[in-house]
Order: sequence, then structure tokens, then C-alpha cells
Amino acid sequence: MSIARRTLCVALVCLTACLAFSAPAHGQQIQQDAKIAEGRLTAEQLQSVTDFVGAWMDRLLAGDPENVTDARNAILREFRTPGISETFRDAFSVEVSKRLGDAVRSETDLVRINAMIIATQLTNPEADALIDEGLGDDNAAVQYWSAKAYLQRVERATADDGPGMTPAAQRAIIGKVQQVYDNSPSTPVARVGIEILSNLDVPEARETMLALLHDRVQYHADNPQASYLPEQTAIQLLSAEISRERRVDEDQVKEVARAAYRYFVLINNQMQTGNILEGVEPGHLSMLDWCYKCLNAMAAKFPNLSFTNDAETINDQIKLGEWDKLADAAQRWRNILTTTPFSIPADGLE
Repeated sequence: MSIARRTLCVALVCLTACLAFSAPAHGQQIQQDAKIAEGRLTAEQLQSVTDFVGAWMDRLLAGDPENVTDARNAILREFRTPGISETFRDAFSVEVSKRLGDAVRSETDLVRINAMIIATQLTNPEADALIDEGLGDDNAAVQYWSAKAYLQRVERATADDGPGMTPAAQRAIIGKVQQVYDNSPSTPVARVGIEILSNLDVPEARETMLALLHDRVQYHADNPQASYLPEQTAIQLLSAEISRERRVDEDQVKEVARAAYRYFVLINNQMQTGNILEGVEPGHLSMLDWCYKCLNAMAAKFPNLSFTNDAETINDQIKLGEWDKLADAAQRWRNILTTTPFSIPADGLE
């Protein structure tokens, strides 16, 4: 064999080896026409989806970090491919759901976490049971991505071009958020719960958000170092929404003001003790400032109420740590809130 011919053979062998290494393994490619199919997939198209999902889910379940990452990315990439049809998306979601149960119940945290990341893209109703398992997981990261899965569903459904959500479906989601909060969730999980509620338009959504705000006062009294980010998100959302509304629901205005006052007093007391960790302080002070702004915003909903909006002065006092002056401000608001038009009983402000 000539040198040139031998060199060509070696090059071809090397190229073949490289392609074999880099190309997807058997069953890891979905027919392109399946991704734009309308109506329903053919048996052949569906088989290519099943083979693809099976191959990558096997790698996910193996638990090796690199394989887990590759499998997660491969599956998410198909969900996010531009131009795919709803037919394909739904069929793909069903096939992923069929295999995801084993991953959700894996003894390996990494596998369960990545299974829930994948679950954020699922569209079929049957996937609810898988997501619910994640909500009850002991691992906070699994809980977080499970909550995100429901948030993604709500956002897709309530988007301008989304199918919408029936009142019954929204109330079912509210029930799941309440279930999450019953277990004293981590800060990221609790915040996602608030974001879910903010995307719903049934009256129970705002009522639940207010109830959770009040329930969490005791949690923060017992856990002074805990982040107020979920509660600040709720205060900001409620304050902004109610401020924009022309029709005043006086009961809701009063409840938001009552929550803002209770947190303002609690945080000021916590800061006054001097036991709050340095890294925690900025979040506490931010919540303190937003609660005071919220009090002013709620008072502004009563045109006949005479009060002084001194939010800028209070902001300076917060920065300077003038806790006694802030306590005086709290007392002024206690007087406002316990008289007309708020008329909140004093024991409701404790």
C-alpha cells in the first residue's frame, strides 16, 4: 500500500472514530418532521421521540454529574427549539413524564433536582403528580424547582397568547401554594409561591397572599435571621396593585396596612436588639423601608384621611439606625390605624 493511500486510510479511520464519539448514540435523534407535526404524530415519529427520551433518561438516572447535565440539557433543548408545534411539545411532554417518575424518586439529590428542572417545561396534566412529589421533597432545591414548575405553568397559561386558567384550576394551584407554606419553606421557595399567587386573578389569590403575610409574622419572630424577601415581594406587589386600582376594597387596604405595620414594628424591634447578623441587615432594612412606604400608599387610598407622608425622612432614619425615632413613627401609625377610617382593633396590630 502506498504511503499516500495508507495515510488516507488512517485519516478515514480517525474521522470515523471522532464521528462515532461526537454523534448522538442510537435513539438520540428525533425525526425533524415530528417537531413540526400538526394533529398527531405518526407511529414512526412517536417512536423516535420515545427512543430519544429513553436514551437520555437512562443517562439522567445513571446519576453521574456529567451525564445528568448532558441529559437535562438535551431534553430542555427540545422543549425550547424555535418553531416546534404544540402537537410535538405535548407528545414530547407525555413521553418525558412517563420516564421522569423514576428520576423524581431517585435516592440521588442531583437526579431529583434535575428532574424537577426538566419538569418546569412539562405541559401535560399528568405531570402534576410528579411535580407534587417534588413539592414534598426534603431537599430545598427540589422543592424550589417544583414550585418553579407550577409558576411556569401558570405564566404560560396566563400569558396574552396563553390558553388561560379556569377558576377551579387557579384555586387548585392556590391550594398547592398553601401546602408549600404549611411546611415553612426556604426563602426561594416561599418567594416563588408569592409569584404564583400574583399571576392568578381569582379573589382567593390575593386573600391567600394576605393570609400568608400575616401567618409569616410569627415565623419571623421565631427566626429573626430569616430573609424577608418573600414578604417584601408580597408587600411590593400588593401595594402597587392596590394603588393602581380605582375601586377601593377597604377591607383589603386595611389588611395590607395591618401587615405592613406588624412587620415594621417587628423588624424595628429586631434591629434594636442588635442581634441581627451583618449579612442579614440589608434585607431587613429594605423590608422596613418598604413597609413604611406601603403604609403611606394604603393611607392615600382614603382621600379624607389627613396624614403626613414622611417616607423620605423615615428612609434616612433607617439608614442611620435611629430605632427609637422609628418606634415613635410606629406609634403614630398605630394611632392612625386604630381610628377611622382604618378602625383596626389594637390587638390586630400585635
